[in-house]
Amino acid sequence: MKTIVLVLLISINITKAMAHMPPNPEFSGLKLCYGDTSLFINQSINTQISLWIIKKINMPMNDTITLDSLTTKNISYVFPTQGTYLVTLIENNGHVVEITKQINIGNTPKAEFGLQECTNKFTSVSTCAGTYYWNFGDGNTSISELPIHQYAHTGTYTVTLIVSNGTTADTLSKAIHINTVGFPIPTYSLNVLNDTVYCKVTGGVWIQGQTSWYWGDGSVTYAKDTFHVYTDTGTYKVRLRAWNACGFTFSDTIIAIAHITAINAKAISNTIQIYPNPATNAVIIDVVPTIQDLKIYNMLGEIIYNSTKIETTKLHINTSNLSKGMYTVQVSTNDKMTTKKLIIN
Repeated sequence: MKTIVLVLLISINITKAMAHMPPNPEFSGLKLCYGDTSLFINQSINTQISLWIIKKINMPMNDTITLDSLTTKNISYVFPTQGTYLVTLIENNGHVVEITKQINIGNTPKAEFGLQECTNKFTSVSTCAGTYYWNFGDGNTSISELPIHQYAHTGTYTVTLIVSNGTTADTLSKAIHINTVGFPIPTYSLNVLNDTVYCKVTGGVWIQGQTSWYWGDGSVTYAKDTFHVYTDTGTYKVRLRAWNACGFTFSDTIIAIAHITAINAKAISNTIQIYPNPATNAVIIDVVPTIQDLKIYNMLGEIIYNSTKIETTKLHINTSNLSKGMYTVQVSTNDKMTTKKLIIN
């Protein structure tokens, strides 16, 4: 039997990554009023090189003329006349993606907004706005120019923006559909029992996402809740990788495992048979006559079944009251121990 002593468990960090996904260009404009110096703020994701192009739409022919092109991340610009302009932001990280917004430069407040979903940042190209009032449609509000608001759930929300300048105001309401609530940032728990590490995603931001566990010994498990059995003494870096439409994150956890004492290295795994597996209402476990102890653990490392007086080689266990998921069956003799996975559907 092996005894593994856990001596250190540290949560390290969470790192966002995009796996070289194309840019997601987005921008906002402030002080978009004739006579003011306007500021355009780059809110793009996964960008390296930015190019701004400003064009004037000439009426009544509806043709355009390019006024300027700039390559800084954020730009300031004074519009020469009142009228309708097209502002284009081109982002390049090996993939080239652009976004264009039409802006009417004058002296009257006009509300216009959008949402950069993965960053939870609202965008605005409202004109002549002195004050802002946002209603996010979920009971929350803001008076920021460019607020950041994270929704608790996916779904459709009616968002309202009121901009005003003096006694003049304008209101715009839009239905915003939230497909994901941002980069996946899961919370999780780890429990160690003998040579087995139990991992469970407990919550956090990862809606419509997927997870995988990297155990630090060359093996990977693609699941949200799972466990892993180590065979050697050592220090292992367990990494939880979570991803959704916005990208993926890595969270690092260092597990320092102390000595493993080998009482008898001979495995008994081949003598244990579990069927049906996956199981629903009942499971049968075939064991050797020398078995002294059989335990079943849930994903939290809690014992949900324990038998210490085994007088048969065929155990019939009722599993109808168990929740769906993965369990660990641990079987011990005087000098041997093995674990096997049991899945309940």
